[in-house]
This record gives sequence, structure tokens and C-alpha cells, in this order.
Amino acid sequence: MRSGIAGCVEDQIVVAPQPSSTRPPHIISTVGLIGLGQMASDNHLPILAELGVRPVWYIDQSAEKWATIGRHYGGRLFSPDVEFAALPSVDLVLISSPYGSRARYLKDLARLQTHCAIYIEKPIALTSPEHGRIAALRSDYMVAAGFNKRSIGKLQFIREAVANGLFGDLRRCAIYFGGVGIKTGGRYLGDLELAGGGMLFEVGVHYIDAVNYVLTAQSCEVLNARMIFDHGFEIHTVGEYLLTGPFGNTRCNLTASVIADVGNRMEFIFDHVALSTSLFSNELTLTSSNSQFSMPLELPRDYQIPDTGITSLCAHWRDFLQGIRDAKSNYTNLCNCRVTTQVIEGLYTHSGRQLCSE
Repeated sequence: MRSGIAGCVEDQIVVAPQPSSTRPPHIISTVGLIGLGQMASDNHLPILAELGVRPVWYIDQSAEKWATIGRHYGGRLFSPDVEFAALPSVDLVLISSPYGSRARYLKDLARLQTHCAIYIEKPIALTSPEHGRIAALRSDYMVAAGFNKRSIGKLQFIREAVANGLFGDLRRCAIYFGGVGIKTGGRYLGDLELAGGGMLFEVGVHYIDAVNYVLTAQSCEVLNARMIFDHGFEIHTVGEYLLTGPFGNTRCNLTASVIADVGNRMEFIFDHVALSTSLFSNELTLTSSNSQFSMPLELPRDYQIPDTGITSLCAHWRDFLQGIRDAKSNYTNLCNCRVTTQVIEGLYTHSGRQLCSE
């Protein structure tokens, strides 16, 4: 099913490959990890092991956490202040440490181990210049963004439904995510410099990126946005923006909150029906425009896997590594999700938050 994605329209607008590699594309067999949070230990490492990628080193401050991981997967632990030049060479670097801790490692990757591929977990960037600098570290197919929800089968189904006019013309989209007391960001929740942002930046970005992917968005214009902040963190966001792509202009309304129960779904409103779904469950609901009927929509078998569980992350890794072998960018690459950062940047700036592009 994924074969149709590698040649997506978005791939036609990627940045030109940068000849930074010192050797041709190769099979990825070794990885170094920056950050050993739950996502890395419980999800990335088991998948990489299944794909034949062996960890060589880890950068993390927790020797206790590494003691368990190291016994199972092997590899050496280094402290966060390690000199990057002292690290053993690897084919791939996975960055899953908090957003605010990454700057020095990205600078090191610009001049050291320049042959290695890079996978950077979300959240990725607050501004378009920052996004562009990270994408330019390697050839386009050598840098992946952690928006693994793009791999979900039902998103591909909706993407094709939009492209083929299965339900008529797409009129608008809506995103609702959040609830009272939802926490994001783990131990660094109270540190804005480390976290980078709140609900919108940490979790809501998955929904923003999913809609952009479905629409093959090529640019955006934020029309209005309002945020409620608490100690610099956005805790309630309401916004509207215009996405432009091969199917014209589409308005998208967004609400993300930790102080109101707003739901957990995205909606695609067509001429006569609306599709509603969540990125964290496998349901897909079809509702008439007059709301007189609503019914679950059963996906064709080819779109049932990957689902919203770990299979989507596995497919994301598989397709990223295949792109490296083919020396061709695809939906996993950072260069193909720049509009997601544009939306985040626009919502923040329209709400009065000052962003540094350095």
C-alpha cells in the first residue's frame, strides 16, 4: 500500500539534495541514540532491532535507565556533555531528547559523522528557518521527521478519497484535541526552554501534520489565532488557517486545550458527508452533512494496516530506510513536512508569542 506514497505530489517540491555525504547511500546497520525516554526505549529500539539496526552508543544522563537497555540491546552510555568527536561512528543518529536540548547536537552533526542519516523526533522546529537548517544537514532522503502517524493506513485512504473526489469536493477541515488536565512533555513540562511549547507543540502537531499530509499541503496562511498562556506554555489554542495544495485552498479550524474537553478527532468535511477520525484509535465515522445519519466506515483490507498502534511507527522506519537505500525522498522525510512548521509558527506569532529564528 505504501508504494503509492513514495511518489506523492509533495515529493515534487522538496529541497535540492545537499552533497554532504562522504559515501554513497548504504544499508543502515548501526545507530546512536540521543535521549533514552519512553518513546526511544519502548518503541524505537525494538523496531530498529527487528530491522537489523544495532545501537552502538546512547547519550543520556540516566545510568539506571541504560543499565536495563544496555543489557538487552548492547551499546555504550555517554553523558550529555560528551564531545561528539569522541563517539564511535554510526550509520544513523536518532534524536529523541527534549526539544530544547538538541541545538548543540545538531551543530555537531553539521560537521561530524556527516555520512550518517538522522531521525529527529517531534516536536521538531518552532520556525521555518530552524526547520530549514535541520533539513539541510543532509541530503533530503537522509533526514526523517518523527511524524509517524502519516503511515497509518486510514490516512492514506482519506488522502486518496480527497484526491479522487470519492465524497465530492473537500470544503474544510477541523482539528479538536485535548481535555482538562492532560499532561504532555514528561519531566520537562515545567521548563519552556526544554519543552519548546505546550499542548499544541507537543501533541497537537501530530494532528496538524496529518491534515497537511492528507491534503498534500504546499503552503499555509494563518488567518487568526488566540492562545491562553500559563508560564509561557500555551494551554488553550483556537485558530484558523488556509492550506494551499493541488486541490485548491482549504480552511482548517483548530482547537487544542488542557483546560477544556474539546475531544480527540479531526474532521474532513466534503460536499454531502464528513469523515471523522482520531489518530489514537482505529475508528472512522461517516456523517451526513445534515447530521441525520452517522455510521462507522469499515476500511478496505489494504488500508487496515498500519493501524494507530506501533505498526505505524514500524512502517515509518521501514520506509525511511528504504528511501535511503533508493536515494529517494518520501513521506517520512523532514523536507516534506515543512508546512507543519509553518502552521505552528503562524499560530504562535498570531497569538503574540515571540519566536527566535536563530
